[in-house]
Amino acid sequence: MNGPKAELKPGNWLKLKDIPVGIEICCIEMQPGAGAKLVRSAGQVATLRGKEESYAQIKLPSGEVRMIHVNCRAMIGQIGNIDKMNAKLGKARSMDLLDPIAMRMLPCLEYVYGEELEKTTKNNL
Repeated sequence: MNGPKAELKPGNWLKLKDIPVGIEICCIEMQPGAGAKLVRSAGQVATLRGKEESYAQIKLPSGEVRMIHVNCRAMIGQIGNIDKMNAKLGKARSMDLLDPIAMRMLPCLEYVYGEELEKTTKNNL
């Protein structure tokens, strides 16, 4: 829900002047009407630390405190998938070795290890 009369619940998109100090926010505009530019990544959250006449202080996840115009908007709460940074993806080389079926679909001339692949596919068939 948008606008100054919207409730303070996660997912609502409000101007910084309508958000109380201390609330966690994400998807923050840097200029009014320009769209969200800050804190858009999964699991990231910023905190509204204070407000002056025309600027609000926001503490970003990096620890930096930025002054942003109070007419800029932000989303209340945090973007989901908090554990994204804890996921182990592995190395690029290991990803090649994990999916031998996909490698068999490539012609031997296009694949980097063409000779090795040709030998293994003939033996496995």
